[in-house]
Amino acid sequence: MNPSFMSFANHNLGGLQHIFLYYYISKRYTDNIYYPKFTNEALAFQRMTWRFKDGMQQGWALDAVADVLGTLGYNGQVNSQLVLACIPASTVQANYLRYHDFSQELCRRLNLHDGFEHITILKEKDPNHLSGIYTEATLAFDRNFFAGKDVIIFDDVVTKGRSMLSFARQLREVQAYPIICCSLGYSYYPEKTTINPVNPFTATHVLQPQAMTSVPVSPAPWFDTPSRHDVYETDVTSHFTDIASHINHNWKPTYVTHDSGRPTTGNSTKVNQPTPSAVVQPNPTPVLTKFSKLTFGTFHGKRLLWEVLSYDPATNAALVISKYGITCRAYHQQDKLTSWDECSLRRWLNDVFFDHAFSKAEKDRVITSHVTAEVVAGHELYPGNDTNDKVYILSINEYQRYYTHINQWRCFLLDAPRTKRQCWLRNYGADRGRAAFVGRSGRIHEGGSLVTSARNTIRPVMLIKCA
Repeated sequence: MNPSFMSFANHNLGGLQHIFLYYYISKRYTDNIYYPKFTNEALAFQRMTWRFKDGMQQGWALDAVADVLGTLGYNGQVNSQLVLACIPASTVQANYLRYHDFSQELCRRLNLHDGFEHITILKEKDPNHLSGIYTEATLAFDRNFFAGKDVIIFDDVVTKGRSMLSFARQLREVQAYPIICCSLGYSYYPEKTTINPVNPFTATHVLQPQAMTSVPVSPAPWFDTPSRHDVYETDVTSHFTDIASHINHNWKPTYVTHDSGRPTTGNSTKVNQPTPSAVVQPNPTPVLTKFSKLTFGTFHGKRLLWEVLSYDPATNAALVISKYGITCRAYHQQDKLTSWDECSLRRWLNDVFFDHAFSKAEKDRVITSHVTAEVVAGHELYPGNDTNDKVYILSINEYQRYYTHINQWRCFLLDAPRTKRQCWLRNYGADRGRAAFVGRSGRIHEGGSLVTSARNTIRPVMLIKCA
């Protein structure tokens, strides 16, 4: 089915016409049960966008954007002065992977001038979620290339349009003429409207019909907001096939779940208990509390001390984290985009460390954990795949769950117990060439360190059967 191109005509940003394919739904809405349920198409596009940002499987976007721009007359046959200029990503590495090949191929298909090599990032931008304020990268434009050209501005997702307007202003300063803005997505805010919008490219709704009555006035605070586990269990793959049929592309994404799989402390039902004098308790198993200490395994000849994060008396299983950082090590041995499921640190923890640190009897007590690939809300990149691990490290959300105040976090080295160190988290950072960490003060650094940095230590996490 061809898109209804009339639906692209009535949106503008600061006087510039803006065309987009789909409404983009942020993870903070799809994870929150207080917001309405979204269609499978909306959920599929969300994950397709995460992959696009890292230069992964961009064929569907190339087909769709070329179809729309070409049909609307934005091609070199109609205007030989047309330039495609992609708004750069936050970092040089992410920008190259996201837009180098995409821009080159789209320009080839539409016979446009490629502006990618004529825009230089002089100073990288901090993603907005890191500072909480809007910032801009420092860019340099090749005046000789852009002067007198008509420019199509492209971005992956337009949130409020500030980046588009700033980029257009800088183009005008080098005597270029922005004529249209194009993006894959445009952010949708369900609390600001009671309208169920229609995706321009497919003419389908964003919200499920029965969901419109449940739009909240304001969201619940993050610490009191249940996750919508069922959202990620929905079979969106079949619906993605319907989306792909519009652009004759056949890619199937991998979806993540948001079920932590961790033991939680339940409220046991009270029953009539015999008096203490009537019962003999032979060697009762102590009930562990949060931050209780226990020893388990050895590393480099030193007995490992662990702290309890949660304990489930029903299964007698405890989620524990090492008291000390066991060693300083790179998140990944190669300078490339990575994720927890691919990184060398995960392999080292589950192979070398697990094999050498524990006896056979201890290994038998370790329970394999389902570890979720966590997306950072407000800075949503492809997080990799879920894993099943014996040993792993905390994520940002898990750190916030178990350490409700930064003063509860103390990270010292096993070999230097008075030396505070930064500690890896398993989330990506400003791009997927970086990984997040907890600083010496206990504050989260979401922008992260380069994955090849060996300055951060590791506090392993495991789920174990208590003796």
